[in-house]
Amino acid sequence: MILVDHPRFVSLAAYEAEIAAMTERLVKLPGVVAVYRIGGLRAPGISDIDMVAVFADEAACYSDPCAGLSAKGRYLFVHQLFGAPLSLFRESFRYTFFHDFRLLAGEDVRPPVPMEDEARKTMLRQWALEFLARMLGSIAVEDLYGVTKLRGLLLHGKALLYDLDFLGTEAPVLRGHLERILHWRKTWFGDPPSVEEVRAFLPDFRRDFVTFLDRVLAEHPLFLPRGRKLGRNILVVNGQPAGYACRGLRLPAFPLPDRWVRQFFSLQHRLNTIELHLPFAEGPAPAVIAASFDYRERAQAFNRERLPHFMPLTSSLNLA
Repeated sequence: MILVDHPRFVSLAAYEAEIAAMTERLVKLPGVVAVYRIGGLRAPGISDIDMVAVFADEAACYSDPCAGLSAKGRYLFVHQLFGAPLSLFRESFRYTFFHDFRLLAGEDVRPPVPMEDEARKTMLRQWALEFLARMLGSIAVEDLYGVTKLRGLLLHGKALLYDLDFLGTEAPVLRGHLERILHWRKTWFGDPPSVEEVRAFLPDFRRDFVTFLDRVLAEHPLFLPRGRKLGRNILVVNGQPAGYACRGLRLPAFPLPDRWVRQFFSLQHRLNTIELHLPFAEGPAPAVIAASFDYRERAQAFNRERLPHFMPLTSSLNLA
């Protein structure tokens, strides 16, 4: 088991400088009406920066705001920025549960929470289940390829705690694992775990995560949008128990510098197909979930056509 993507300490001041520079870059783009930061920066060096640019409905932007970032900027902006036209940004609050919005520039255009309690509970549960399904994909890739991204583990572990709270389900074993990850986040740059400790932890965490996922999907139905392919080479198959398998030619894992990690995974993806076994609901989705799938398709289509360098405000489970 190879451990890569080791966190590097970055000062909070450096985060603020990158956020300020990105905000200045975004407000110069045509049609931008608001810029937000979402999420917290409670673990400098581990936390990434998530930002949202809101555009006028008639706007289009073909510039990549992340082009030309410094090495430090690329480290802090792990993925593309989110972007949305004003109308879809407002609609996203019915179906998504990003947290800690902070207005950085422009006018605050967030709507009040527009959903009745029961529909909101339904969407919260669906949102959490989609993240768990996406997490299964991440676990499958790293387990089957034998390479684990440490910073990703620390980021996802914190997010999984939110999902347990959204689901309101008891999961003492998994929660214990996540509390351990949370402790590592807090102490990483003063008293980090040893390589041996992390390697001993991962098989138990992954096994208990899959066991929990299998149980929770028996209690709460997961509805999927059209499409059963997650990324280039991950197929979602309806089946119990939850788990994963691989077909193809897996290359042996070997120590490699972080700058080669992306190429390593890309090559493995070309040589292998991963099947995620997920027990999901085949029947019609509740009205609010069906509406969320329609919103997702419209948001993805808009960004493909008019905001190609921004991610739409949807869950991370984007099936093709």
